[in-house]
Amino acid sequence: MSRHGSVRTTAAVFSLISICVAHVVLYARAQANTRGFISIDCGSPPSAGYVDVVTWLPYVPDAQFVDAGVSHNISAEHAGMIDLKLPRLYNDLRSFPTGARNCYTVRSLTPGTKYLVRATFLHGNYDGLGPGGLAVFDLHLGVNFWQTVNVSSVSDTFQAEIIAVVPDDYVQVCLVGKKGLGTPFISGLELRPLPDTLYPVVANASLSMAVHGRYNLGPDDEKPIVRYPSDPHDRVWKVLANLRSWNPANTTGTVRYVAGDQFEVPSAVMQTAATVDDGFSLRFYWGAYESNKELDYFAVLHMAELRRLNGSEARICEVYLNNGLWYSKPFSPEFRYSSSMFGMVAGSTEYSFRIEPTANSTLPPLLNALEIYVMVPTAERATHGGDVSAIMAIKAKYEIKRNWMGDPCGPKIYLWDGVGCNYAISSAPRITSLNLSSNGLAGEITTLLSNLTALQNLDLSHNSLTGNIPEFLA
Repeated sequence: MSRHGSVRTTAAVFSLISICVAHVVLYARAQANTRGFISIDCGSPPSAGYVDVVTWLPYVPDAQFVDAGVSHNISAEHAGMIDLKLPRLYNDLRSFPTGARNCYTVRSLTPGTKYLVRATFLHGNYDGLGPGGLAVFDLHLGVNFWQTVNVSSVSDTFQAEIIAVVPDDYVQVCLVGKKGLGTPFISGLELRPLPDTLYPVVANASLSMAVHGRYNLGPDDEKPIVRYPSDPHDRVWKVLANLRSWNPANTTGTVRYVAGDQFEVPSAVMQTAATVDDGFSLRFYWGAYESNKELDYFAVLHMAELRRLNGSEARICEVYLNNGLWYSKPFSPEFRYSSSMFGMVAGSTEYSFRIEPTANSTLPPLLNALEIYVMVPTAERATHGGDVSAIMAIKAKYEIKRNWMGDPCGPKIYLWDGVGCNYAISSAPRITSLNLSSNGLAGEITTLLSNLTALQNLDLSHNSLTGNIPEFLA
């Protein structure tokens, strides 16, 4: 979540493996393709689809993705910020005052594809309780913990973002309440497919990474965030406020990246940078989320020279982490070519970095952009896909009103009422028993039950079912 960690002095910089390749064919930027983009305005009226006036992306109401919760508008005093400073999706929200776990199910995805999933939040004093209505709750991506959301202000926006490989043709984003810590809510949910070549550290569904911070360095504090269409992948690049010791640098020329670049930072971000006075180092530090030194981080440092240097000038730097040399080789950014240095960071509650000019450098260090991610294990298996499809169809057929939200079998603490599962070590959980007694079921016994191919026990007693017993139950 963009608020869950603090980058206090400027940003972060990490292990350096330069991927700048000289004299190669530049990647030709095609017109941004929004195929596969899904943009959901949570809590909006069912017929209130619209096109965002900044991104020109279409947003749809959330009714088709969730069957629980209560829609609200934010208070009038906070609604004045909408259109002036904030996107329209913040105008309303959906809260979940009941149920331990409430989930959005987004379908028609491409299995095995890497997605950027972003959840957005603005309390906006929707309940009239002021600070008393604030909340702390967890987000789950499917059956796996994503992160904790701590809404500490009625007027601040919050974003939680994760990059993950989605193994199925659907994904579930769940809000999990914490007893006594307020009512979970959500303002917006966005999914953006990413090319396999981007962020290769996320190679499969067992490991994801949540955004700790993604920053654009160098512009003044009033510059708006950079996202789509400037970034065709619709990543949100926020401005990191310059310190007095920083000097902004910029260019109007296009900053390109090479073919096969693993990050594809947009030119609008790379056209600005932060630097310092001659003879000084560029320093910054950031703290681990909740001071947890057990967390693993992945950090990316983006650099590009913004003016053509003359023959007597050189910008050559080294990076230090917590007073130790981080990368053995000095590096020098290329003119209007994006270079990215990246690596894993772990084992500390605070990370202090400095970029130092080498003895033969005539210019101070420079940094254009920064990304920091928390590595999130997502290896817990979801229920067998065929079982999920079958039980969801049964739920819809009989309009079952239970705590049937999210994955049927996992996590075990949220196992659906009346559902029993078998948990094998090397395969997905299977639904092996189903108790639908005394649920007010009416009509014929549906053949959809036959699609639960691992089912061993079924109880349909004390309902108003009619017709013959299907052959598969005989």
